[in-house]
Amino acid sequence: MSKKIDPANAKCTRLSFDSAVLFRAEPQTKDLTGFDIEAYTGAVVERMWGRLIVAVDGIQAKEQMPIFLNHDRGKIVGYSTSTGKDGCFSVQGRFSGATEAAAEVKALAAEGFHWQASIGVKPRTVLEIGKNGSMAVNGQTVQGPAEVWLESEVFETSFVPLGADGSTSVTVFSEYEQRAASPTTIQTQEQRMDLHTLKKEHPELVVALSAEIVAGLQQDDLDAHNPNLIASLFAMGAQQERDRIAAVRAQSIPGHEDLVAKMEMDGKSTGADAALAIVAAEKLARQQQGAQFLSGGPPAVVPAASDDASGSPPAMKREEFNKLPPIEQGRAVKSGVKIVD
Repeated sequence: MSKKIDPANAKCTRLSFDSAVLFRAEPQTKDLTGFDIEAYTGAVVERMWGRLIVAVDGIQAKEQMPIFLNHDRGKIVGYSTSTGKDGCFSVQGRFSGATEAAAEVKALAAEGFHWQASIGVKPRTVLEIGKNGSMAVNGQTVQGPAEVWLESEVFETSFVPLGADGSTSVTVFSEYEQRAASPTTIQTQEQRMDLHTLKKEHPELVVALSAEIVAGLQQDDLDAHNPNLIASLFAMGAQQERDRIAAVRAQSIPGHEDLVAKMEMDGKSTGADAALAIVAAEKLARQQQGAQFLSGGPPAVVPAASDDASGSPPAMKREEFNKLPPIEQGRAVKSGVKIVD
């Protein structure tokens, strides 16, 4: 049983062909000009989970790809001129005549240093073979369980100073194997996060969330999803307004009824605001009364007795009443003075 799988889900996600580098030199000058790399022989790689094999005829590489030094893309040794797939995957290339990296590799090789090539490959099409399945790849039969890279791509080639002994090898990079070889137990502790804990440990988060929620509130949403909340908010607001009006009205004294009425209706004044305003108005009235006295005008006197012997309430013309300061007007009304036109 076999099936194609997503390369991202393969047990091996990339690998490196590691092999010795054979150098080519000019016969007369002995100057190193090129190199040959027999990268992969097509052999099966045994892994803990099964077998891995790369189809040689499915390996794809650019006709001219850069060859780096120690995987450093800023250090170019040379470039490939061709690749071969005759039973094994090989790379032929030339040294650059313009880079310091190429001069360094050639100089060390001339001294007898053994360079090794590392060719990075990643899968493009992967076939998974089941436990009892098999498949012919690279001229041999591969038994499952196994992964077969039907198509793959060379993504990097480098010279590395590992001193190879002339044999080829394959280095496998597998997150699956890393997890299996080094299992990690993650211990988590459940912690209940209620509003009290959130306010205590993250007060700034509570403030930010509250502001965001309030900014996004729409009455239509509340009507649809929280009708009881809307009713409660309206009832709370109405009660608060009634309490405010009662507090303002409680500050009223004779002579300042109009002022108190205005503050009752403004929708914002509190009882304290009304008390301060009345004190200020009373102070102003007394100042005006004192100024009138000092200017020689007759002091405002509210009759305290009847105007005739019959005992009927005293009377005052409206024109005279209107000239009185507010405080005196209040006293006149309180004493029972009758205002006449």
